Amino acid sequence: MWDSDFEKVNHTSILPFSVVQYDGYIPEVLNKPEEIECYKNDFDSRHRNRNFFISKITYNQIKKNKILKDNFNIFKDDFNKYNDGTIIIALGTSVINILDKCDELKKDNKLILRIPHASGANNGRINAFINGDENNIREYKMRRAAEQGIKEFLKR
Repeated sequence: MWDSDFEKVNHTSILPFSVVQYDGYIPEVLNKPEEIECYKNDFDSRHRNRNFFISKITYNQIKKNKILKDNFNIFKDDFNKYNDGTIIIALGTSVINILDKCDELKKDNKLILRIPHASGANNGRINAFINGDENNIREYKMRRAAEQGIKEFLKR
């Protein structure tokens, strides 16, 4: 894939022009809307000339925000231009959840492989996925589903 067939691979993103604002003060967990709003207010007071973004974006957030929606539409057009026989590799839970919830994407007869996001923070999950580690149930099931999907896809 990375040598003679490189031109057959298209790299895109759910939000092709997204920006994730790094902030050393980000709490580990922000679950409730009021916690996010409180954090956003604190961020805005400390970083007056920066925009606030959250990296884990949901499809509902995309639908409600014009900038995110316009950005997502670039991905949607890119996704939908591919025909049957295309393999989509979804990296990470946020991407998988958005692909599952978005009815605007033409997913019929495309193989969508779900794998952990390949970031440094996910080394353990990536290794478990690659090695088929049965002790890590989530990655093990993800790997088996990917293998089965590829087998079925190749039979077409």
